[in-house]
Amino acid sequence: SVRGLPVDVLVAPRYEPRLDEATNVAVAAAWVAAYESLSPGRVRYIKAWGAGHDVHVDRPDLVIESVRRMIDIAREG
Repeated sequence: SVRGLPVDVLVAPRYEPRLDEATNVAVAAAWVAAYESLSPGRVRYIKAWGAGHDVHVDRPDLVIESVRRMIDIAREG
């Protein structure tokens, strides 16, 4: 369980072209709510623009930033 711990969720935003805009927005909102439920109030939802499925390959800068943030939080204790 990660309740109470900080969580960074790095997501490559994309919409399903077979769905209408309202449905895509609703699906995205449901994912955000699901992530937030992992650790309420401690989740940072980061959109990795320009990334595909492999965010760590396409946007390593975001992964490095997130890891550094977690290290800083752990040090502050």
